[in-house]
Amino acid sequence: MSAIRWILACLAITALCGRDGLADEQRWAVIFAPDPSGLIAASPSHRSGSLHRSGAALMKARLLQAGFAAGRIHMLTGETDQPGSQATRANLIDVLKTIASRIGRDDVLLVSVHAAGLHLNGADWLVTSTTSSDQLQSLQRTKPAVDNESLLSLQQIVSLMSTAVTPRQCLLIDGVADDLPVDRSLTQGFGTENLRVHDDQCVVINRSAARRRDLTLFTKAVADGLVEYADGDQDGLVSRFELLEHIQRCAQAAGISAPVIKGELSFDFSLAVASGLGDEDGFTQTERDRLASLLLRSARTEFLVEHNDPAAQEHLQRAARYRPSREIREEIIGLLLSVLASRSGFDKAWTEAEAQGRPLLYLAKTPLVMKAEDRILGTIPPGELVLITDRQGRWAHPKQRFAVSFEKDEIRFQPVATPNGWLWTEPMKPVAPDSGESITALTAALRKLNGQSLPAADPANRQIGFTR
Repeated sequence: MSAIRWILACLAITALCGRDGLADEQRWAVIFAPDPSGLIAASPSHRSGSLHRSGAALMKARLLQAGFAAGRIHMLTGETDQPGSQATRANLIDVLKTIASRIGRDDVLLVSVHAAGLHLNGADWLVTSTTSSDQLQSLQRTKPAVDNESLLSLQQIVSLMSTAVTPRQCLLIDGVADDLPVDRSLTQGFGTENLRVHDDQCVVINRSAARRRDLTLFTKAVADGLVEYADGDQDGLVSRFELLEHIQRCAQAAGISAPVIKGELSFDFSLAVASGLGDEDGFTQTERDRLASLLLRSARTEFLVEHNDPAAQEHLQRAARYRPSREIREEIIGLLLSVLASRSGFDKAWTEAEAQGRPLLYLAKTPLVMKAEDRILGTIPPGELVLITDRQGRWAHPKQRFAVSFEKDEIRFQPVATPNGWLWTEPMKPVAPDSGESITALTAALRKLNGQSLPAADPANRQIGFTR
C-alpha cells in the first residue's frame, strides 16, 4: 500500500470512530419494554406500563444520539405485531445470545430494561409481554420455574450477559411496579436479592416510582446523562463511572432513594458519545438550578476544604451545563476564576476576570506579604481568600479578606480586617502548574458562561462568587 493510500485509510477509520476509538457499530444495546395486555385488562389505570413505554422510546432516541448505530439497537416491546420483536422471555434470550456470539472484546454492551419488577420466593423477576394477572396470582403461591414464559429472571439476564467476551457492560433496570394487581410486598422487595454479578458487570436497579410527566426520574436521568449531563470532564464522552455518579446526583436533587448498584467495578470505560441535548432535555428552571446548586456545593468543598482543584473544576463545568439562572451562574463563574488562579497562577486568572469586568477571589496557597510603600502591613496566611479588585503592574490591591473554616458540614467565611495596602503578585503562582489542556478547557468554560444570553448582572451589585 502506498503512503498516500495508507494515510487515506487511516483518515477513513478515524472518521468512522468516536473520540474513544469506537465506531458506532461497536456499541450494542438492547431495550426491553413489555406492555402486558393481560395486566392492563386487570388494571386499567396501569400507569407503570405507560411509564415504561415512554422510557423505552426516549432511551432509543438518546442512544441514537449517543453513538449507537440503529442496526445495533435491538428494541423488544409490547407494542409490535412482529413476533421476533415482542418483549418476551424467549426473544430476549435469543437477542442476548446472538450479541454474545458477535460482540468484540473492546465493544460496549448496554441493556436497558423497562419492566415491572417482582420479588417472588427469594428471587427477582420481571414481567414480560405474556404476563397476565391470573399468572401473577398463581405465581405468588408457587415458586416460578426458570423456564416459565410469563416471567423473566433477573439473574438469567445477568448470566446471559456474562457470556459475552467484552467486560464493558452495563445493565439498567427501571423496575417500577407501583400499580400492579399484586400484593405490595412483592414489588417493594424487588432488587434486594444478592445477584451473582460476574467480573466487571454493572447492574443498576431503580425502584423509585418518582416521575416527571410520563417518565420515571431514573430513566430521564439515564437518557439525558448519556447524551450530555453525565459528561463531567467535558471530553465529549460519557464513561460508566460518570453515568453512575450522575444518576445518584439526580436522585439526591429529587430527594428520592438512590438506585441500587451491584457489581465489583474495577475499571472505567467510555459508554456513550456526549453529542449534546440543546433545549431538548425538558428540565424546568427550578430543576436546573437545584442540580447546578448541588454541583456547586461539591465544588466549594473540593476547592476550599479538600484542595482538589481538578475535581472542583469538573463539578463546576458540570453545573454550568445545566444552564442555571443568573445568580447561580455568577457564583459558578466566580469560583471558576478562583480555580483558574489556583491552577495557572494569578496573572492568567486576573486577565480573564478583568476582561469580564469581575473581581477575583484568590485562595492563598503560600504566605502573602502586604505592603504600603516600604512598610510591611502584615501577612496573609495560606488558606485565606483575598478579594482583589485592582492591579497596577506587579502589584494587586486586596479589598477584603476571608478566613475559611469547615464546621458541621458547612463552609464558613469570616471577614478579616484588611489594611489599605498592596500585594506583590510574583509569589502568586501555582505550586505545580497544570497542563495546558486543562487550563484551556477551564478558560473556554469561563468564556462560554460569560457569553450566555442571560440578563447581565449589575456591576455595582455583582456577586463576588461563593462567600455570601
